[in-house]
Amino acid sequence: MMSSPSSENSTSAVAEIYDAFSSEYRNYSQQKSRYISAVDDLIVDLFEGKSDRILDFGAGDGVRGADLKQRLKSDYLVQSDISSEMMARCEALGGADQVWGAQANWPETTDSFDLIVCLWNVLGHVPDRHSRVNTLKRLRSLMNSQGRLCFDVNNRHNRVYGKTRIVWRRIVDFIWPDERRGDAVFDWTINGVVYPAYGHLFTFNELQKLLKDASLEIESWRSVDYLSGEVSNQVDRGHLFFVVKKIELEGES
Repeated sequence: MMSSPSSENSTSAVAEIYDAFSSEYRNYSQQKSRYISAVDDLIVDLFEGKSDRILDFGAGDGVRGADLKQRLKSDYLVQSDISSEMMARCEALGGADQVWGAQANWPETTDSFDLIVCLWNVLGHVPDRHSRVNTLKRLRSLMNSQGRLCFDVNNRHNRVYGKTRIVWRRIVDFIWPDERRGDAVFDWTINGVVYPAYGHLFTFNELQKLLKDASLEIESWRSVDYLSGEVSNQVDRGHLFFVVKKIELEGES
């Protein structure tokens, strides 16, 4: 088991990595186009013409969110990223009406969103359970009463890791649940420079508990194969894609 970095250190490290990766990001995204397109198609099929205001949390270079805004026929798009280089690319692209930085620097706003997207395992870069719940709560606070959050994450029980390994993981995770087993610390080499990196692989049950603690619940889900983009309703067939809604709280209008 690998220990995850602190929240503050992880945020800074992720920002540094994506600053360095920003010039390669568009080319890398195109290499994963089958997966990205499959997830985007799921979102468009569900929300075309139904979401006037969108928040793209973890927007990267902004191209994907701007395309979704156009396909969804939305009026207003905010893009947010912790990488200053990615923010600059969002602003240069001009697809967003506003560009926000890290959560701590978000402007005070009473505005709410019909749709929030958090795509390509953005939640997996959040360093620990406490921070993930707080992030989900923050996003929830920006959803209107009918709003939805769409996100996809890496799947610890994905069949690509091998049948025997996945059966064993499921048994162990069921009998001795410990979300820290999904933590991964590794080196990422970008343009000859080695960066210490962190990511998290989720289980379906883990996500159900995270969402409940953030007063959110699953409305629908699919798995999406990372290579082919094939969509399935079997939990081990790829990365996990979720559409979630608010759990109504007492006193909440």
